Amino acid sequence: MEDENNNKKTKRNSHFPGMFRGFAAPVTLALFAVPMVLLAGLIAMGFWAADRHREAEELRAVNENVCREAYTELAGSVRELNAELSKLVLSEAPSTLALSLDGVWRESGAITALLGRIPSAHAENAALNRLIVQTGDYCRSLSSSVLGGKPLTENDRKQILSLVDASEKICTELENRLAGGNIPLTALDAERFYAEPAGENAEYPKLDYNGPYSDSAENRQALGVSGDELSEDEVKTKAKELVALALGDEGAAEQITAQSLARVEAGYPRYDLALVLPDGRTADIALAAQGGQLVYFRLYGARETAPAEQDLGTLKTKGLEFLRALGYEHAEPTYHSTYDGSVVVSCCCTQGLGHALADGEEEPSVIMMNDAVRLRFDTATGDIIGADASKCLMNHTERSFADVTAAEQAQANLSPYLSVSSSRLALIPMDDFSEKLCWEFRGSFMENEYLVYMDATTGEEVRIVRIISDENGTSEA
Repeated sequence: MEDENNNKKTKRNSHFPGMFRGFAAPVTLALFAVPMVLLAGLIAMGFWAADRHREAEELRAVNENVCREAYTELAGSVRELNAELSKLVLSEAPSTLALSLDGVWRESGAITALLGRIPSAHAENAALNRLIVQTGDYCRSLSSSVLGGKPLTENDRKQILSLVDASEKICTELENRLAGGNIPLTALDAERFYAEPAGENAEYPKLDYNGPYSDSAENRQALGVSGDELSEDEVKTKAKELVALALGDEGAAEQITAQSLARVEAGYPRYDLALVLPDGRTADIALAAQGGQLVYFRLYGARETAPAEQDLGTLKTKGLEFLRALGYEHAEPTYHSTYDGSVVVSCCCTQGLGHALADGEEEPSVIMMNDAVRLRFDTATGDIIGADASKCLMNHTERSFADVTAAEQAQANLSPYLSVSSSRLALIPMDDFSEKLCWEFRGSFMENEYLVYMDATTGEEVRIVRIISDENGTSEA
């Protein structure tokens, strides 16, 4: 009986393998397949990582080669700059002086571009970059003087000698770094780029001259700034009134709120304000602390509803009215450009010559190119949504003019290829911050428009400008 029971039990148990026989093969396959898939994935990831590492190494090597090449070119350009400067010390003839001065200006531009390709902190190269830019600017101004028949002064010779010495030292240092492999090869992030250098900055000679990049340019007096010092409350009130005036809604001034106000001591003291308009738009505006003259303003955001698009003539008229409200009684629009649904119109102040050119004639007006204000209009609403009067504020003052030659005398010296359509008197800026009164002749040549400026006293050619006109507006070239 016991044997029979055992046989039955054994028989029942023998059914279990059959029940799971269909599952055994997949389970066994899975036990082998899953590790194999994982292993294949790990191998693929390893190959992918190795490939990315190889690409990164190749990219790093390329970047390093670019840096080495830029550093090598930089050392070569500084050596060329040094050679051109040394020639200036020995040159006496205007023709050779002009060639060497032009060579210095050209090399300074190349060096400035190469400095931008080297991964060094801004502070490390700021002084060197400033010296190179000023050297080119200085020699360009000397070139104009030499071509005008003025010899180099003793002070010019001394400054050039100091530049020869400085450029020799710079070149030697660059060549030593190249030879020793002590050059930056790794790209910098923003934090490292703006970090202060650990050591002391190099000392370079200071150049005494007048030019766009000279030290004197930063220390110029703003001729258009005048009046009493304003309190912060007076500044806020005037800022609100100017923005409301630009929008043609003087009554909105009381509803504009000042969000912030800060005094800035740069060139001349000014106040920077952030304003909020009743409709939620915001504006940035800056006023001179003395007198409260407008420096700039910019309006952000658009109205929910907009009138029909305004024509250019209407916008120019509105702009001139705004300038008169700012205190610039006489002005003329010059150039304009359109972009992003807005149009920018440049306007220049005008002033009477002070006397007639001949008996019975009216006193002519002079357009003063330095006294320029740029106005930005929303073409849909006609609102003045921006203004930049900083250039006018630096230069605007009453001028006095000497006797000038008649336009016909200056026109006689023009090229016969220029077909003249109009003429007027213009006071144009020169590189040394001086101004020259000229006859401006507008004319055409080969379907292109030009402005030719002739000295109003001597009748000599001073400058030629080509007018570029397209669907975006007009500009100079």
